[in-house]
Amino acid sequence: MEVLNGSTDDLDTLNAAMEKEDYTTAENVRKAWEGKLNQSSDKLKGLSDFKGDSNFKNASVQAIETYKNIVSKDYKRLIELRSMGAKADQNEVNDILNRINQDFEKAATSLNVASEKFSKEYAQ
Repeated sequence: MEVLNGSTDDLDTLNAAMEKEDYTTAENVRKAWEGKLNQSSDKLKGLSDFKGDSNFKNASVQAIETYKNIVSKDYKRLIELRSMGAKADQNEVNDILNRINQDFEKAATSLNVASEKFSKEYAQ
């Protein structure tokens, strides 16, 4: 959870760079964020199941994988398009933004469901 919650810092930094049209910084932030997500994914995959239950761990891994896909593909392409200025295909930009938002929402919802289930089962 800490890893995903920390991702909002990277998202805010990336969005701030994009708003300033500083695409070099945006790409550097994106690459660093991607690296953090890769490390987090490896760390999560290396964790043992909790009392034989892997559901929450698996949901966390899936959420990280979704974030990695967003950061490595969608944001990479979005930065490329935005750096093109007026030449960028605005329909593609909008499609990417919609996909990013939908995928973030799906990942968060799935993780929240798994977290609630885990909490109900193991909170004492």
